[in-house]
Formats: sequence, C-alpha cells, structure tokens
Amino acid sequence: KLHSMVLEMHLDFINAGSNIIVTSNFSVRKNRLIEHNKLDSFEFATKQAGILAKQAKLTSNKDILIAGSLPTQGTVYFAEINLKEIEIFNNFKQAASILNPYVDLFYLDVLCSFKEISIALEAVKEFDKSSLIGVHLNNNGKLPSNEEIESIYDIIQNYNCSGIILACVSPEIVNFSLKKLC
Repeated sequence: KLHSMVLEMHLDFINAGSNIIVTSNFSVRKNRLIEHNKLDSFEFATKQAGILAKQAKLTSNKDILIAGSLPTQGTVYFAEINLKEIEIFNNFKQAASILNPYVDLFYLDVLCSFKEISIALEAVKEFDKSSLIGVHLNNNGKLPSNEEIESIYDIIQNYNCSGIILACVSPEIVNFSLKKLC
C-alpha cells in the first residue's frame, strides 16, 4: 500500500512537469533507524526508494532524471553530527552504492556544513555521477555551521556538481542569498 502511494507521488510530480524526481529515502537515515531499533531495514528501504523512483520513470515513459537522496547524517537543520568523519563518509557511500543502479545523479539532501558537503562529495566521487547540492540556510543567510554560502564554490569546484539548491528555506532567505551566490 505505501509503495503504491510513493509511486503515485512520483508520477504526480512527473505528470505535473517535473524534470527530476528525488528518491523517497530522506527518513532512511541510520541515526533515525537506530533511534527506532530498525537499522536492519536500511539497505532494503534505501533500495526500495530507488526501485520505486525507477518504476515511476519507466511507467511515465518520460525523459526525466532520478536524483538519489543522500540526506544529512546529523539532525536536520543543525550542523553538529555526532559521528566520526569516516562514519559519515561510509554512510553516504553505502547509501550511494545502493541507489547507484537506479539514479542519474545524487542529491545531497539538506546538508548544513561545508564539512558534511565535502565528505558527501568525496563519498560519491567514484560513482562518476553529478551531484546536486541541497544546502540549508538559517534566517541570517548562513549555513547552520555559520559558514557563508558564497564560499561554497571553493568547496565544490573540484567535484562534478550540477547545481546548488537552497533546501528547506523560506522565499525570503532564497532572495537574500541569491545575491551572494551570483
């Protein structure tokens, strides 16, 4: 039942004109699964998200892209991550390797620091796919790590990045921050 709802959601976005859909695995983060004693479902749930997105693309018969969601490894909207860098890297890499057969690019989903962005980009580098960077900003136009958004170009310049998205922010923050990004 829930799989059909996810498939219908993807198809609704495609039929509304979306050129990209994102796999529906944002909540399939290891820290969340550990909290709910469900870590053993990580691989299955991540793979199912890829399968459902691919099924939607094939069902629609439209030329769209599938972005594999690689969500923040910390608490959403906060820069602090209570994991070692190698654990963050391995978590991103594991999710990317599961999603890789189903996706056209990776979406770094609501990341809050340049450190996490750098680790994620390094983790997906070997897959030879572009990454779309989803950066969260606070009301002051800075990342939750207090870093300035315009410095992101220094971080991503040596990676295959297709764009930057200001993720989960208000239109006012987008307007304010666009001046810094252009």
